[in-house]
Amino acid sequence: MITVATPRTALITGIATAVVMYFFGPYVDRSEGALGTVLLLVAVAVVAVPAYFLVFGVGKEQLVGFWFANPALLRRMGAWLLGAASTAAIISLVHLVT
Repeated sequence: MITVATPRTALITGIATAVVMYFFGPYVDRSEGALGTVLLLVAVAVVAVPAYFLVFGVGKEQLVGFWFANPALLRRMGAWLLGAASTAAIISLVHLVT
């Protein structure tokens, strides 16, 4: 199954990014030595790999010329940031209220 990067997949990836980094970010920040390195690598694997495939896409034909100003890519990146920011804000508000 080939996954195509769309604004919807980017939004879902942004939500997952915010949830993972909100809960596991402090552990990565406070850990020392090998545990911190392992947690950082796990965070990269959980956040960066899906972001690459579901936000940027994997088609080499799209990575030609001035590819980072591609309107479709910019929409997907905006959806990813919107999902991450809104989810982090909602989680922060829920923790603030409770």
